[in-house]
Amino acid sequence: EADFEKTTWLQKGIISLVAVPLVLNDVLLGFFGVVSQYSERQWSSGEVKLLELLGSIFVNALVHRQSIEQLRASEAHNRALLAAIPDLVFVLTQEGVFLNCTQKEGLTLLLPPEQFIGRHMAEVLPPDVAQIAQENIDRALETGAVQCYEYELLLPGDVTPRIYEARLSLSSEGQVLVVSRDVTDYKDAVAALQWRNHELSFLNRVVLIGASSTDVIEVLQVLCDELAFTFELPQVGAAFVDIETGTFEIVAEYHIPSRLPIIGNREQVQDVGEFMRLFDTQQPLHITGQALDKLGELGCAVHQQGTESVLFVPLVVRNKVISVLGMDITPMQTLDDPADLMLIQSAAMAAAQALEAVELNQTLQRRAKNLESLVEQRTKELQVALAQAKAADLAKTRFLRSVSHELRTPLTDMKLYLDLLERGRGDRRQSYFEALRHITDDFQALIEELLEISRFDLGNVQIHLWPTDINQLVKLVVDAYRKQFVEHNLCLEVLPAQRLPLMSVDTKLMQRAINNLLKNALIYTPSGGDISVYTDIGTRDEQEWVIISIKDTGVGISEEDYPLLFTPFFRGKAYENHNVPGAGLGLPITKQILELHDGNLTVESELGKGSVFTIWLPMTLSVGDP
Repeated sequence: EADFEKTTWLQKGIISLVAVPLVLNDVLLGFFGVVSQYSERQWSSGEVKLLELLGSIFVNALVHRQSIEQLRASEAHNRALLAAIPDLVFVLTQEGVFLNCTQKEGLTLLLPPEQFIGRHMAEVLPPDVAQIAQENIDRALETGAVQCYEYELLLPGDVTPRIYEARLSLSSEGQVLVVSRDVTDYKDAVAALQWRNHELSFLNRVVLIGASSTDVIEVLQVLCDELAFTFELPQVGAAFVDIETGTFEIVAEYHIPSRLPIIGNREQVQDVGEFMRLFDTQQPLHITGQALDKLGELGCAVHQQGTESVLFVPLVVRNKVISVLGMDITPMQTLDDPADLMLIQSAAMAAAQALEAVELNQTLQRRAKNLESLVEQRTKELQVALAQAKAADLAKTRFLRSVSHELRTPLTDMKLYLDLLERGRGDRRQSYFEALRHITDDFQALIEELLEISRFDLGNVQIHLWPTDINQLVKLVVDAYRKQFVEHNLCLEVLPAQRLPLMSVDTKLMQRAINNLLKNALIYTPSGGDISVYTDIGTRDEQEWVIISIKDTGVGISEEDYPLLFTPFFRGKAYENHNVPGAGLGLPITKQILELHDGNLTVESELGKGSVFTIWLPMTLSVGDP
């Protein structure tokens, strides 16, 4: 009975541990019942082991229960921590299934939370957002690094999407953790601050150029450039307007490359009454659509090239409109933001004040010059007469010394081919004619160069300055030579500088100067060589210059040729060694052209390695002197 009773108590304890491990009362009753009844008897080894097993089970049950309680407390703490975090926190599987999320406004508003958890993000998120998230999960799995990205999400009830910034990482258990923050308001505030700084910088640049410049055209040109840059406009022009005749002349302009330039155009307004409102009210005038055609041929032209909306803003000095700004605001359609129109008017007011200062300064300078000219006029006339006489004598001497040799060669060749036409083979007559025509063309070019160098020596060359885009001028000359460069197997590279100022130059003469240098590079560079043409702003003699450089990998120039390099008819060693065509007048003519612009021409060369010819134009020409 004792053994049976002992077994019964042991069975009760074991059954209690197995069936209800957390109900420790039965375990204690079973254990201590057995111990109390059989405390005085000798325990067998099996019984001792059984009691040890029961004790171990009892301890494990206590530890297990304590662990469960700690786990529940930790889970409650984590949930409270997640709830306190202002960002959106999500837990996903590596396959993109949501396991948990903080229930805040954001993604959780797309579906109720009970429908959100356990679903794949492709079922819940917009396709583009889901794709971005999946790409970042893949990169995180591949690299193990934290991924940062942005996405936009249109929430229910919103008109514009919100911008979210997300950080994605992998947990130690392999889960995907995503912390997402709404940065829409922050980005809007940053953009507003940047725009305000941009406005202040814009007005500051206009005021500075107005305070430092003494030229009306320069002030208007800077104003056009700054307005186009600030508001991202395709075309902005400034014009002087004659109210009596209803005509206006474009004197400054900014335009994107795809637009036709209108600077220098002089047009008459058809609907003077409509345009006169600008002068009567001295307020901005907005013209759209077909009404642009009433501005004459220029209005029709800008309308045809895509302009649909133009804003005219007057520049008023002493209650008088002295200039009008015209802005193509087609990309904006209209200035809905009053701050934009106010900024434009403020810039126009600052420019008008600068123009008034320039006008007063020019008036004072004119009066001072008139007083000085009364004394200096006669002296200058005598100096000019003397200089012309000396130049004529010098030109005659140079001509007589050099022209006989340069003219004899083509004349001899012409006689040779005329004789061949008379006595040569009949089947070669066509080639004789072609050779004779080529010699005649060269002879004509030589005569024209002789006449041109003579005009320079006599001082009979007049230049007509006009604001010019140097990069466009270089491109025009280079494009004319591209085919010849390809035929000679030469690599041509053009590197224009950004935002060069407009230069007041004689376009035809400057084009001739660049053409002469580019032609020399073509002639003296062997097949397979490289030629680079670039523009820039450089410093020389403590002064800023706009430079045009033409670099080649040709035969180079020897040191002994340097002193005579710009002497008419001088050819040097390169001509003797390579027998290239030409009369040796290109460089002298180029130098004379640059001297008329108060510029200079320099050369750096190494025999056998190539040369660099550089045109230097002073920045004083950038103000657009008429």
